[in-house]
Amino acid sequence: FPYLLTGQIYHGCGNRMAGDGSGKGGHFYYRCSSRTQMQRTLGIRSDCHIPGVNAAIMDGLFWIKLREHLSDPGFVRKQVEEYLVGRTRQNEAYSEGKARLEEQIEKIKEEQDRYAKAYGVGSLEFEQFQGLVKDAKKRKLEVEEKIKDQEQRDGHIVIDQSKLDLFC
Repeated sequence: FPYLLTGQIYHGCGNRMAGDGSGKGGHFYYRCSSRTQMQRTLGIRSDCHIPGVNAAIMDGLFWIKLREHLSDPGFVRKQVEEYLVGRTRQNEAYSEGKARLEEQIEKIKEEQDRYAKAYGVGSLEFEQFQGLVKDAKKRKLEVEEKIKDQEQRDGHIVIDQSKLDLFC
């Protein structure tokens, strides 16, 4: 049995519920996760004595409710709008984080320029210059890699309002 709601629903005692094998008659249940873990791993009875819930019935009720919600244009629009508000905040944080990383790159470039000038006027030996530039280049690549990772992970998501209107 696939137990779609494992870890997503809560038991009467406040713990999450987990799928718990076949009971008598081949029925599948969601039970208190602390109860099932304690009994299986430690052989200890839990303080929770609230019975489990038939998984097929619970999953069926979930799908009925989900279908109702997804068939309600007002509900879908509200969820998309809440999502967009959250994404706007994430995009602002993303932009601020990217700006800080770009500032770091600029400072490293300035540092590299200072090393070149110092070498040019004879303040640094060639080996010193190479070591300093190599270190700065490595740090710059690390920061550029952070920017790429952030772009892939947190890239801007744009939802076309006209498509949302058409969908809802």
